[in-house]
Amino acid sequence: MSKAALNMGVKILFNDLHPAGYTFRVYHPGWVRSYMHGEKNMDADLEPEDAAAYAIPFLLNDREDENRLAMVDYEGNEWPW
Repeated sequence: MSKAALNMGVKILFNDLHPAGYTFRVYHPGWVRSYMHGEKNMDADLEPEDAAAYAIPFLLNDREDENRLAMVDYEGNEWPW
């Protein structure tokens, strides 16, 4: 539920602030090997540094279409909003 609330919060901010020139990017880092459950999840696809390496260009580079809100994953795929 927390991720759904975060997504809705970003959508509300986009709707309110985009007309004033603000842009937003929603990024899905993939399944990251983390210690979220106390032990490192080795079943996940990416090490944290690999996930960050995909995220940085997405977040820092210019995008052609900033007029709509889209969630993009680390492979460049758009996810349904």
